Amino acid sequence: MGLLILFLLIAVIAGTIIAQIYLSLKENRLMGMILPFFTFGLSMLVFFSVLVFSYDISTVVVTDNGVTIEQPVSTPAFSTTTDFVRAAFLFLYCNIPTLLLLAIYAACGGKRNRLRERKKLEAQDYY
Repeated sequence: MGLLILFLLIAVIAGTIIAQIYLSLKENRLMGMILPFFTFGLSMLVFFSVLVFSYDISTVVVTDNGVTIEQPVSTPAFSTTTDFVRAAFLFLYCNIPTLLLLAIYAACGGKRNRLRERKKLEAQDYY
C-alpha cells in the first residue's frame, strides 16, 4: 500500500513538471504561469487560514439561578506576532512548488524564444 502511494505521488509530481514544461513552451507566455498562479493561490489560502482559524474553542460553565449552562467560547490561541511568524514560515514553505514551477518557466523561456525565431526564419524563407 505504501509503495502504491509513493508511486502515485511520484506520478503526480512528474505529471505536474511535464505539464509545466508543455505550458511554458506555448506561444502564449501566460500559459506557463497557470500552475505557478495556482500554487501561489493555494499558499495564500493556507496563510490566511492559519491567521483566521487559530482559535481555541472551549466551554464555559455558567450558573444562572442554580441552572448550569455550558456555553462555547472561542478565544485566540496565539499571540499576534507568534502566529504571524508561524504563518509567514508556512507561506514560504508552501511556495516552494511555486518557485520550482517559476524556475521551469524561466528555463523554458530561452527555448520558447528560439522556437519563435525559427518560425520567423521559416516564414522568411517562403518569401
